[in-house]
Amino acid sequence: MGSIVLRCGQLAVSVVVARLVAPEQFGIYAAALVVYAIVTNISDLGLTSALIVEPARTKELAPTVMTSVLISSTGMSLLLAGLAGPLAALLGAPAARPVIQVMAASIVVGAVGAVPGAVLVRDFRQRAKFVVDSSSFVFGALVLIVLAASGAGAMALAWSRVATQAASLISLLALARERYWPGFSRAAYGHVLRIGLPVAGSSLVGFAVGNVDNFAVARTRGAHELGLYSQAYNISGWPVAVFTAMVDSISVPALSRVRDNSELFLRHLRAAVSLLGFVGCLASALISALAGPLVSVLFGAKWAGAADALQLLAWFGGIRVLIALCSDALVALKRTRWLLWLNCLWVTILIPAMMLASQAYGMRGAALMHTVVAAFVMFPLFVLLVGRAASIGFVWVLGCLGFPALGAVLAYFAAVSVSTLPAPAWLRLLAGAAAGTVVYLAVVAFWANRVLLPELRELYAHGKTPVEIRSAVSEDLSVPTPIQETADEARKRQ
Repeated sequence: MGSIVLRCGQLAVSVVVARLVAPEQFGIYAAALVVYAIVTNISDLGLTSALIVEPARTKELAPTVMTSVLISSTGMSLLLAGLAGPLAALLGAPAARPVIQVMAASIVVGAVGAVPGAVLVRDFRQRAKFVVDSSSFVFGALVLIVLAASGAGAMALAWSRVATQAASLISLLALARERYWPGFSRAAYGHVLRIGLPVAGSSLVGFAVGNVDNFAVARTRGAHELGLYSQAYNISGWPVAVFTAMVDSISVPALSRVRDNSELFLRHLRAAVSLLGFVGCLASALISALAGPLVSVLFGAKWAGAADALQLLAWFGGIRVLIALCSDALVALKRTRWLLWLNCLWVTILIPAMMLASQAYGMRGAALMHTVVAAFVMFPLFVLLVGRAASIGFVWVLGCLGFPALGAVLAYFAAVSVSTLPAPAWLRLLAGAAAGTVVYLAVVAFWANRVLLPELRELYAHGKTPVEIRSAVSEDLSVPTPIQETADEARKRQ
């Protein structure tokens, strides 16, 4: 529930800010975000993932992780600030230079809270995580709205990110149950590097996948169209993100604890995919069908051009969360190298396709390439490799997504047919959403009642998950468990 409230709050703030910030200014920020997103997601070298994947060894590994993350993040921050000018020019948005420099400061702030944040995720402390997320969101939103209202434009977005990181750090330190200080062990460093570097490499490539479209649109079409495209990309992930926030916070630690029990691993993975598919397919269909009135009602006429890209990106929004869940499964299975190679393949396919498509068709071409490559190439590959790594095959995914996919197609046509009627935009939006939802639920109702809901009740009702997890993996940290495998065993598994 906390994640839902938080995501709704973020939606409301984004609507307010869109009314205050012009598309061109939003595009300048989006250009800066391209390099910032890549740098910030590799600045910790992936080392914090070791604390989540191997929870029994936190005391041994955390001091070394903290030292390493602080050093690497500080270096990355200084490098990003120093190269802000050339990077902004490369992106085709010279005005993004000061924005990049401001955002670089938040990398160091985030590094201080990296270990406490990883421990929070490791321990499934959802209430504490909500406090951290909500407090940082509120503070960052206040800074953003005040600065945007004063005409700061892209700089308002940049300073709000710094404020959000600072508030998050304060909350993490206040709520931490375990305190770790910088230290260093050569053996621990080597171990966490073996786990973390493939994750960092995969994150780098993964964020290249997520940002190559922004780069392509910025280079070929300029900051104004990039602003429209970025807004469309953000909208495409709104509804699914509400549930993804909950799944992401538990997927890696939960699946890590049952990875040696194929049957239990499959049940948890199947439940997560089914739930995300149930929500994501409906959301994708409605957003795609109602892109025009949705943008018009929420953001106003100056953002109307975003609807062209949103019609296609809506489907990508649903697919990308399923791929993210499969990525979490590979991390939990310690197949981080597989994840790296998958993302390398993804970006190798996407870069030339995206550049050609955006040059020829603008942001609509970029949106089309994202959707086609993700749906017909990458998602099937992710499912196949997760099935191989966990020895569960791939047929299971058909039972998870068959009915939702069929329902989404029919809901799309129902919503489109209603939304074309002569009426105000807000009425067409509501009527189309209602029609699409009714059709969707009619198609998936039998599957949801007979398959999805019973599985969720059996796995998660009345605190059953921790019991099942304890039956698969001992919670007595003094007893060796499959999680505490040696570095040599980890390399063999990869």
